[in-house]
Amino acid sequence: MAGKKASKDCGCRIPLLTPLNNQLRKIGQVVDDCFKAAFGAAGLFIAKRPLLVIAGSLLLAAVFALGLVRFGVESSEEKLYTPQGSQAFIDRAYVDSVFRYPDRETAVFVTEPKSTSQNVLTKPALLAFLQLYENLASMTATHAGATFKLSPRRARHADALGRAIDPAEVMGGIVTGPSGDNIVSAAAFLLKFSNQNNKPSADSDSEDGYVAAWERAAVNLVNHSPRTVIAQFIATTYGADHESDSAISADLHLIAVGGFLLAVYGLIILAKNHPVASASWLAIASIGSISLAVLCSFGFAAAVGVKFTLVEQVLALLLLGLGTDDMLVIIASHQETAAAGLSVPQRLSATMARAGRGVILTTLTNFVAFCTGITSDLPALQGFMVYAAAGVVFEFVFQTTFFAACLALDMRRQAASRVDWLCCFQSARARTRGYLGSYTPGADSVSQRLVGRYLPAAILTRVGKVVILGVTVGLLVVGGMGAAKVRQNWNSDWFIPRGSYYREVLAVQNRYFQGGVVPFAVYTKNLAEPPLDYFAHQHELAAITANLEASPYVATVPPVDSWYAAFVAWLPTSRHVDSLAPGGLPPTSAAFHAWLGEVLDTDGAYYARSVVFFDGNRTSIKATRIDAYFQDAPDSQYEVNAMNAARAIARHSAPTLDAIAYTDAFLFWQGYDSIAWQTLRDVIIAGSVVFGITIVLLADLVAATAVGLMVLCIDVELVGALHWLGLSFNAVTAINLLLAIGIAVDYSAFIAYAFIDARGTRDERARAALARLGVAVFNGGFTVFLAIVGCAFAQSYIFRTFFKMFMAIVLLGLWHGLFALPVILSLVGTASYHSAPGTEGGENGTSVSPGDCTEDSVTSASGERKRAPAGGSKNGAPGEKNENGAPGKTNDNGAPGEKNGNGAPGENKENGAPGEKIQSGAPGEENGAPGGRNDENGVTNSQGKHAGGFSVTVTKKYVKLGGKKTVPEDSAGRFLLKPPKKLAGNGHVVDHSDLLKENKGPRESEAKALAPGVRTFSVSGAPTKQSASGLAEA
Repeated sequence: MAGKKASKDCGCRIPLLTPLNNQLRKIGQVVDDCFKAAFGAAGLFIAKRPLLVIAGSLLLAAVFALGLVRFGVESSEEKLYTPQGSQAFIDRAYVDSVFRYPDRETAVFVTEPKSTSQNVLTKPALLAFLQLYENLASMTATHAGATFKLSPRRARHADALGRAIDPAEVMGGIVTGPSGDNIVSAAAFLLKFSNQNNKPSADSDSEDGYVAAWERAAVNLVNHSPRTVIAQFIATTYGADHESDSAISADLHLIAVGGFLLAVYGLIILAKNHPVASASWLAIASIGSISLAVLCSFGFAAAVGVKFTLVEQVLALLLLGLGTDDMLVIIASHQETAAAGLSVPQRLSATMARAGRGVILTTLTNFVAFCTGITSDLPALQGFMVYAAAGVVFEFVFQTTFFAACLALDMRRQAASRVDWLCCFQSARARTRGYLGSYTPGADSVSQRLVGRYLPAAILTRVGKVVILGVTVGLLVVGGMGAAKVRQNWNSDWFIPRGSYYREVLAVQNRYFQGGVVPFAVYTKNLAEPPLDYFAHQHELAAITANLEASPYVATVPPVDSWYAAFVAWLPTSRHVDSLAPGGLPPTSAAFHAWLGEVLDTDGAYYARSVVFFDGNRTSIKATRIDAYFQDAPDSQYEVNAMNAARAIARHSAPTLDAIAYTDAFLFWQGYDSIAWQTLRDVIIAGSVVFGITIVLLADLVAATAVGLMVLCIDVELVGALHWLGLSFNAVTAINLLLAIGIAVDYSAFIAYAFIDARGTRDERARAALARLGVAVFNGGFTVFLAIVGCAFAQSYIFRTFFKMFMAIVLLGLWHGLFALPVILSLVGTASYHSAPGTEGGENGTSVSPGDCTEDSVTSASGERKRAPAGGSKNGAPGEKNENGAPGKTNDNGAPGEKNGNGAPGENKENGAPGEKIQSGAPGEENGAPGGRNDENGVTNSQGKHAGGFSVTVTKKYVKLGGKKTVPEDSAGRFLLKPPKKLAGNGHVVDHSDLLKENKGPRESEAKALAPGVRTFSVSGAPTKQSASGLAEA
């Protein structure tokens, strides 16, 4: 196209990427055309049948809601935060099959209620402590219609050697006298009750109903006992589970708070200072649409057998934020078509066609990120991602059907001049007279002025770019520093809600009794055929004890408790002392088994459950267990190391006895061992797929790479934020890291798309991108913030963690999307979608090198640099080569007013006959006086009156070209423009939305010389000045 300055569509030239980018744009164009056609057709259908679509949406929701009949809640940490099928589960199956289930312990802590004394070794306190013990021992409980009380086993006051138990096991805060031999005071007592656990199965949901009933009665007794002389605290399995479960309902009201805040924000955004133009009721329609999506996702997940957990509560808040974001994208597209003067079906069709790419981008990226998490070994993460993936799909479905139908009804309401919220009443108020003063349709809001006008004016200056890039690099550095310090940690105590009595229990336990020590055991087996003789493997039993005592991970208080060590220590004190072999051991296998049975029946009765025989004769040992405790662990990585060390000790100390180390805590610790690499794997997979989707939808490798870089920075900084926010890496924070992949890309992808869809220099296109979609991006972040802000006051750990991390995601996403990315694209962004194929520069074959984006410089296709003189014609910079001309042939610069002449034979003009050459026309000629009112519909367009004498007129009903009317050919609003009879030639298809955008009518009109007596006139773009000579024959 002659006379078009390259500076008007300037991009960074990257020769190696040009062929690839061209292919991407072809693919992207096909994808975009498909989306526009599909969404446009859907919009047309919905607009014609809105009530039917609404009814269909409600019916769909009702069908999926039927899945809720299978709705179930899972609160077992063992089933949520442990990798099912791991080695720990295999070991537990063996232990439970041989030793049955471990006892359920009840711990009662007693302290002095006044902070002044800190001593329970007083007569009143000891008497009160004794009374508490007697009350618990004599207490009755009821289960299955039966009333019962505790039947305690023999209490242990000393070990098998007759040594007293270490005082530190039963007292805390001990103060000794000057000699260190006597105890002067103690701040706390510990009383333990062990109840034999006879639950019917190994399943974590299974429990001994009698034990649970006794614990429930004990909690009630202790918590209601007076705290005058002593303060008592009770820790039970029942109490911990009950308080954790209560957190599921404790924060449900926060979902209502998030919905209320979003509804209010939507009302503010959609309300106008005019009774008809206001559409605030659509905010409620959007909340309804999101509610239907939440209902369907919960029903779907329940139907496929995924149970609801505490984590899924946050999903409702997340979908509220994402759904409102999609609603605002649709509303923004709807407002862009306000000036087109279309019918309701045509306008909704155009709205959905415009919004389709943005909505589908949000849905696809989130869906892919969520689906990646479904492959996790942790059921909690897996289940959440099933709910989330289903949620974003249903949210997409209902926003593009239910909400779109509501939007169609609202357009009908406005067309009938009916009042917002009171659609039964019509308003005769003038369109420009508002409730308060005058009303200007389409006026910029405060957020539009801030984000679309003031922000680019600040950041796209030279100083602004330096500052933005500096801050962005600084954020990345700080994030990297934090990421290097992040610790992996998990504590089930976090799930106890604030305000629970159990938090006081944990505080006392951690303060006085090494609350973090975890009991475990090393188990020996006898799976050989014929069975092994333990007499021949006593050295392995001794090695287990010695190596456990030498391990830095094993606590000294309480000490390692070995039945074999106790047996060996008993032998010299027994009646068999004279029969011992050298080394103080039994001389024969028969003596070994007989004497072991004897000690287990007498002084060593405490260890009777630590040795399992094949039969009642006690002649062959089936399995044994040696008990120990891990040191208090500072974090999860320490726990993983301790688990691996204990397993190594068991494996190396007793290889023949096939020893294993196990505790129920290993079920969780093994999950800690795998969650780090699994999360990294899922993030890489999700990021790669999302990057591929972004490339296809943006159809520009540089822009997609810039978006990918922003997402990578956000993820690095988000990991670092874990440290700075006082969080640790675990299953809950891993969920947020995966969510960030899908959510963070939205903030940047919209801006990148708007940039490569705009025209002008890179700075101009960056400004245009912020002006067009900056407010939508800001609203997307702000709606997520409103949805989760109530979580800051939550009682549960999960809600508070989601608040902290989503605040970081929103703030980092907005910074990189609204500040960093526009600056980066203004420096290295490639050419617009509207550039001619095969170029990385300006339109129509001109190319611009980096740094050459000036208003008057161009480079011809032959490589020769041209500069337009001052006062050159507006048609284009003189000296540009004709698109299809012979290599090296360029147009001459004509003097102002000079008529274009014929070129020498052999030169070629676009679509023209050989031999024509065109010079630049006279500058300053006007296409026509803009502002003419075309018809009764009130649409104002520019009317282009050309030197040849015919005009182009555009209205909402037809396009008139040279006195001939043409009408829309399809539902997408495309016109087939046919030239007048005097101008023979083919028709030209023009996008209706381009013609009518912003009431400006045709934005570009040009006369093309084809052959003598033949002229065609095409309409697209903005009004430009024309030379009269090219239209003389018309």
